[in-house]
Amino acid sequence: MENEKTLGKISAKLIRKLYDENKSVFKINDAQRILGKSYNAVTDLLSELVKRKVIVRLKAGKYLIIPQEMGSGENYLGNWYIAGKEIINSKKYYIAFYSAMNYWGMLTQPLIKVFIATPKRQIVPREMIGKMIFVTVKEKSIWGSKKYG
Repeated sequence: MENEKTLGKISAKLIRKLYDENKSVFKINDAQRILGKSYNAVTDLLSELVKRKVIVRLKAGKYLIIPQEMGSGENYLGNWYIAGKEIINSKKYYIAFYSAMNYWGMLTQPLIKVFIATPKRQIVPREMIGKMIFVTVKEKSIWGSKKYG
């Protein structure tokens, strides 16, 4: 049987409150605060929501709500640049190569992977393998960057 995108009272409350707080990306402690449940109860609920494709796990402890209008949401990452920002473990980084060109509207082909340059070595979360490519560069190579979005 295929996992359906159905919500019970508790998961509906969680998703509704997260939308009310304008949090499409959230952490386990956000869910704990909203639901008033133990860590283990919340992680079990979030694991079940991932199986039912209501949310997607970005990395350990960080999740993204899949909008219902996305259908199955099999490969949904939302805004790829925001997802990259949430995954990265470094304050210094930049969207690199053809991903940056796509951001500025300089490509005609669809974006298949996001390249992110960072001075710290990153481990790609299992869910992002093939979608995010982290390129390690020297810290002195990151200069003149500006925060957008």
